[in-house]
Amino acid sequence: MLQTSIKNESGVNQSAETLRLVLPLMTRHKIPATPENYAIWFHYVTNDRPGLTEYIDRLLERKTPFTEEVNEHIHQQFLSECDLRQAEQVRKEIASALAEATTALRHTGSEADHYRKVLGRFDKTCGTAETVDDIYSLLNTVLEETHNMQESMERLQQDFIAKSKDMDRLKQELDQVRKQASTDALTGLYNRTTFFDSLEAVDAESDPFINPYCVVMIDIDHFKRVNDTFGHLVGDK
Repeated sequence: MLQTSIKNESGVNQSAETLRLVLPLMTRHKIPATPENYAIWFHYVTNDRPGLTEYIDRLLERKTPFTEEVNEHIHQQFLSECDLRQAEQVRKEIASALAEATTALRHTGSEADHYRKVLGRFDKTCGTAETVDDIYSLLNTVLEETHNMQESMERLQQDFIAKSKDMDRLKQELDQVRKQASTDALTGLYNRTTFFDSLEAVDAESDPFINPYCVVMIDIDHFKRVNDTFGHLVGDK
């Protein structure tokens, strides 16, 4: 619990410091203080969205005014659809991995069926073999098919080990996408959508007579007093 608290405290401090860099930039370039514009310049400072920082740097070099249209274009290009694109890419990779695994299973199933037929023929013809050479030939056939079947199973095992690693990687990417979609870019805290989703989940599992729940909401509207008394770092938190 203590480690989690320290980690959360560190994350809030980092977000607050980043925000203190963002505000002067937005003021300098006469950018309206909207949540969308905050998010753009927050990611510009942290440089954690591919292409965003480079794109804004080019605009700054050309002294392009950050009009409402320009700001909206930046947000749509780099933020609005980013999580959706990542989620869609992960979905496609998962579908591809499952398709490859299914194909491998079908191929191995066909080889197993062939091997079963070979053993069936061996069982039928072994009793009618008249010479040692006939039995030797039958055994060679069975041994060869057994070797092929063994190689097929080893390939299948290796394929599934590789697919398992791919699925673990995709799970991590999906978790990252889910985290980005559920947290506020400025503070790192859960956003409003996550709050309502959690509230709906609690409401669905609760019973007013057995396990009721309540929601406590605190509204602090004395930001200036807090900032003047404790400093802007505490106020940002």
